[in-house]
Amino acid sequence: MGINSTEQLRDNASQDHRTKGNRLYRLAVLSYDHAQLILVAVSILMVLSLPWIRGLRIDADFSRLIDTDDPSSAAFAQGKSCFGESNPLFITLTSKALDRELLHAFRERLREHLGTFDDLSLLSNQFLHTGNPDVAAAQLKAALLNQEPSAYRAFLSRLHPANMERQIHSSRLKLVSPVSPEPREVVGIDVLGVFALVRPYLEARVGKAAQVLLDQGTTQSDLSLIALKPRGSAEDSHYCLDLMSRLETVCAHTARDMGIQDQVNIQFAGLHAMTAQSTQVLQREMIQITLLATGLLLLLLWVALRRIPLVLICFLPLLVSMVVLLDIARAVFNPIYFITIGFVAIVLGLGLDVAVHLTGRLVRSLESHTPREAVGLTLCTCARPLLAGILSTAAAFLALFFTAKEALIQFGLLTSIGLVVTLVTTYVLFPAFVRILIPTDGIKGTGTIHLLPSEFFSFFSRHQRWCFVAGVVALGVCVPWAMRFQFHMDLSDFFAQDLPALDATQEIETQSATALTSTFQVHLDAPDLDSASEALKKLDLFFADKVRAGELVLFETPSNFLPYESTIEDSNASTDVTIDRATFFLLLKHYKIKSREEHHRYLDILERVVSLPTDPRELSRLLPEANRLMEISENRVRFQITLWPSTNNADHGSFSNLPAQAVDRELANFALPPGTEVTVAGTAHILATIQQMVKSLFFKIAWISLILVLGTVWLCFRSFSATILSFVPVVGALPAMMAAIVFLKIPVTPTAIAFAAIVVGVGIDDAVHLISQTRPPNGAPIPEVLDEIGPAITLTTASTAIGFACLMWSSHPVVNSLGQSIFIGVLACWAFTLLLLPLLLRWGATAKIKTIRWIKSVPPAPRIG
Repeated sequence: MGINSTEQLRDNASQDHRTKGNRLYRLAVLSYDHAQLILVAVSILMVLSLPWIRGLRIDADFSRLIDTDDPSSAAFAQGKSCFGESNPLFITLTSKALDRELLHAFRERLREHLGTFDDLSLLSNQFLHTGNPDVAAAQLKAALLNQEPSAYRAFLSRLHPANMERQIHSSRLKLVSPVSPEPREVVGIDVLGVFALVRPYLEARVGKAAQVLLDQGTTQSDLSLIALKPRGSAEDSHYCLDLMSRLETVCAHTARDMGIQDQVNIQFAGLHAMTAQSTQVLQREMIQITLLATGLLLLLLWVALRRIPLVLICFLPLLVSMVVLLDIARAVFNPIYFITIGFVAIVLGLGLDVAVHLTGRLVRSLESHTPREAVGLTLCTCARPLLAGILSTAAAFLALFFTAKEALIQFGLLTSIGLVVTLVTTYVLFPAFVRILIPTDGIKGTGTIHLLPSEFFSFFSRHQRWCFVAGVVALGVCVPWAMRFQFHMDLSDFFAQDLPALDATQEIETQSATALTSTFQVHLDAPDLDSASEALKKLDLFFADKVRAGELVLFETPSNFLPYESTIEDSNASTDVTIDRATFFLLLKHYKIKSREEHHRYLDILERVVSLPTDPRELSRLLPEANRLMEISENRVRFQITLWPSTNNADHGSFSNLPAQAVDRELANFALPPGTEVTVAGTAHILATIQQMVKSLFFKIAWISLILVLGTVWLCFRSFSATILSFVPVVGALPAMMAAIVFLKIPVTPTAIAFAAIVVGVGIDDAVHLISQTRPPNGAPIPEVLDEIGPAITLTTASTAIGFACLMWSSHPVVNSLGQSIFIGVLACWAFTLLLLPLLLRWGATAKIKTIRWIKSVPPAPRIG
């Protein structure tokens, strides 16, 4: 008995000596001894980081989710670089207190102020009522020349003095008793009836709903609209925020100058406004979610540990880790894509996992060691399982590198870096906080985690067979539901819900029957101007048929400014026509028609029509507005046609049934001149491409993450059986998560690509800890292990689940769906760990013992010779 005790003491002393020679032990002791210096450094870091982190921005650029070599993506990017933004922005003006004329006056005053913005252009289909006479003249001349030649000849005949009196007299009857103020303005200025000549051309390209939408507002008497075309991208959240801030300021000042600031309601509609407001909501909600998660995690730690020093030891290293990670994100990744926001929940949950396991082990070590020795032994003992858990999760997120999508690569890289940074920071700071918060004589009492009673885990160890059967039955129920999982997205899934801009956009879409959020572009690329003009004419006729059929509301085309090549000859003989201004104004005076200044401007436009060049190259240099639709060089000619679909399609917001996709299919067999290419692009089309990308990459990323995590776990355990067993909970959790998404109708957003990687990386952690504690040579029996680490893995699972549950607070479907899906996936991993693993581990241990006994029972082979 004495000899055995002596040998045991000698073995313990030898083990302690080896432990104290470990590098992690020396690191822990070094941090423990210099705790005050480390605390000062951490305090300086926190103070300096707060203003730095405030510069972290959120980006909503959808193009970062698709391949740069994708045809629609390349056309989309090229269209933006050549022609600028194509999505419209609307300002809605409503008032119950103001009459129609005063509301109209406010709109016109506001239009004048907005005309001074360098990055805004006003949209209007009234050729004679635009602020730029050259643009108005180009639109009018193109409209006249691109019809039958008789339209242009009729226009020239009306300019002769002999025909002026008859034209003005025919307009006078309409001026004396106008039906409404708007028609009076149109007819009152266009006294020669020029607008009537281009009406057939306009109606072929712009439906009646769009004419009302762009020129007069809706049919409601208390609603007026201003249609704008911003130059900046609707996906650039920084630009959208700045633009909306400037617009709000101008609108407020204009209303205050007219004394109607309390009588008019101003709202914004369109993708630019939705992006700006959605970004503001995300930034505000991220602060709220962070505070909510912090409070819930602190409450969870208090409920589980019941000691303030232990709670602080768990939480303070995690807080410093998050600050360091946000510093890295600000310095390297700024701006971060809104899909990447989920990394905060992942790092919070797994970072707390590290701290909880270290704290639990520390409390047990303090029963027989001093705090200085205990903290060193804790780091040495927990090193392998914690390293395996963190590296396996980081490896799962590295699978996102294989997507070749910038936003997803950022998500995977930032999360992987965050996990490693959290592990390293916790290893460095944990001993220092122990020195500060734990007295030298240790703490009294045991380190029991009080989250769940011990009987709860005893149940799983006592009834392993029944638990296994329950797990298999649950998996069998989930699989049929999981097979119904489909990738279906709507445009609204990319924006926060309950936005004023979203409501205003939907109201305008209802009033005008126009799908504003589904506008798209057709890019025409031709080797020369003749081929481009021929193709453009065919496309215009094709889209005009769609306007008449009600599939399109309008299309903006270069032929709004450029005459087709075949009609240029008709304009050459008319350059000697002049307008007799004296006769014109004499007739106006005779009929007592006022607005002399407006009519001077009217004649200026008509004179420009006669003298304006028809060469497309000269027009593109003369008119900045035309550059939004065409780019003419020596080698190539590029035209852009912007199409506004109607809402006749009841499912127009679904990416499975977009008008852009239908047009793309029809144009695939369209007859065009040789060397001419047509590509369909646009924001909605890009988002439809994202849906296809999510569908094609979901299972690919799942398999890649499984392979990477398999390799990482095998490197840590060097055991094939342990590696396979660690994946058993994940095999059950993935179908369970997919079944819950189908059953609860959770939206499927681009974050679905990362679902498998997150569940594999996070969910395998519990199994790794359980297996590491049961493996020989120091492995304990399964009931003992469950009683010991069951509360710990439950606490870490709860902390990870809380991080994702807080994401459900967000009104943004992308963030909300990520929180719901992974919350379910994490809980499913924990449940299948407790249901399936105990019996499988017991079977594996029994099989290993039988194998060893059989090997020992085999007699040695006889020696030969």
